[in-house]
Amino acid sequence: MMNNNLSSPKDFEAIFLVSIAHASSHFYHLVIPSLFPWLMPAFNLNFVQAGALMTTFFVTSAVGQSASGFFVDKTGPKAGMYLGLILLASSAIVLGLSVNYPMLFLAAALAGAGNSVFHPADYSLMNYNISKRMLGHAFAWHTFTGNIGWAICPLFMVLMAENYGWRAAAFAASSIAIIVLIVELARSSVFANDQRNDKSVDKKASSGNAFSFLSEKAVWQCFFF
Repeated sequence: MMNNNLSSPKDFEAIFLVSIAHASSHFYHLVIPSLFPWLMPAFNLNFVQAGALMTTFFVTSAVGQSASGFFVDKTGPKAGMYLGLILLASSAIVLGLSVNYPMLFLAAALAGAGNSVFHPADYSLMNYNISKRMLGHAFAWHTFTGNIGWAICPLFMVLMAENYGWRAAAFAASSIAIIVLIVELARSSVFANDQRNDKSVDKKASSGNAFSFLSEKAVWQCFFF
């Protein structure tokens, strides 16, 4: 982790990059429900069937978030963020191509899986690449931009669907994650620090098995919170 207390231009760029990735993940929370007025008549869905799609999204996201922490520890947070963006874009493409109900489930599951990696990846990237003095600001902007993603999605999706149809709206939604991914890849050098290069983390990891964290009281307190 960066231990210096002085902010730098890279701090602000790192905050921006993490924030737009987080905003995009929240954007995809509402892609499918924003299109319910079009999807329900197109696929002859009742409210239970429509709701089951969102259940699929959130269950996949919940289970995936537990597993994604291990993935991020093994591959690094940048790889986790990139994978999440690819899965989010894929979910919208599958949605746009959907011709039956199971394909809608696949789109929801892909979106949930993509969403699951951002919290472990984002917080790891911030902790290792942003100075201590700016971490509070980073966490605040991370949360704020997540809410912005929620706010923008319904307006974007409804306007696109009204003017170009729900399939075009889904494909347009896929471009959000693709654009963010391109920006993240272009500026990947901003996240030069990675826990995979941290010897202290490797030493701690080798001192116990993969589930030794379950013996930590703080872990359970956070879980129940």
